[in-house]
Amino acid sequence: MRKLRSLNIGGHKIKIIYKDKLFDEKNKKIELLGLADVDNLRIYIQNGLPESRFVEVMLHECLHVIASIYDLNMNERQINTLGVEVMKLIRSNKIDLLTKGE
Repeated sequence: MRKLRSLNIGGHKIKIIYKDKLFDEKNKKIELLGLADVDNLRIYIQNGLPESRFVEVMLHECLHVIASIYDLNMNERQINTLGVEVMKLIRSNKIDLLTKGE
């Protein structure tokens, strides 16, 4: 799987940074799989995630960026729910977002 280096979200170029370890900014004891730093236009992703988990984490962090850019005032529970349901939609319908339609 090729590593994404950046994404365009809401007209902003978001840099993707891979880290061996990520920790919660408020509680350094909590290890994270991903982190959206909207102020600095960055998404951090933990290195070595299986592809299916990487997609889930990347989607989750992108939703944080979208919610922030559009001032949606979504909390973590709402982001989690939306992310899980979008992944279910993609997987249950075998949607391949990487191939072009006809």
